[in-house]
Amino acid sequence: MRKRMEVSSEILITHIKQGNIELLNDDQFEAFIPHAYRFFEAARQGASNKKLNILAAFIAKNINESVFDDNVASRIMKKIDYLSDNDLLIMSKIYRLYLSGQFFGDPMRENLNFFSAKLVAEKYGVSWLSASEHIVTLMAAGFLIPDGAARFDKDEEYYYINSDFVAVCEIAIALNK
Repeated sequence: MRKRMEVSSEILITHIKQGNIELLNDDQFEAFIPHAYRFFEAARQGASNKKLNILAAFIAKNINESVFDDNVASRIMKKIDYLSDNDLLIMSKIYRLYLSGQFFGDPMRENLNFFSAKLVAEKYGVSWLSASEHIVTLMAAGFLIPDGAARFDKDEEYYYINSDFVAVCEIAIALNK
């Protein structure tokens, strides 16, 4: 347990230093405490290093911002806590589909694009059931919004990504550069 906490501390300190945070002001320090607690609680519960790196990068990024919204940071950290590494993998695949313009367009809503489990399964060679299970987990965690529209051509459920989904994926992409 001690070794795990030391490794976790190094992960968090590395990300904070990369964010050019030398000395936290009072507001930043006050915001940092609950996030550090959540981070170390995730480490204590056995979160993977991948998830800990995402959490640490998110903490460092948000503490460094001039307008730090503690509620948004807390909400996203709770959502990340809920996911497995496989959920994060499917999340990254969905985001790649989004970036490559392979989502379906919604003619009723401007600038909203959606996707289906079938699209994820076809593009990445996973079973429809596996893709659906991860998508449901992402939706339950609050990263996806189900499309409740009744369309005559709708043969399966569609989903939209939200701003929290994009924020986490952008952090994960930055970590992998």
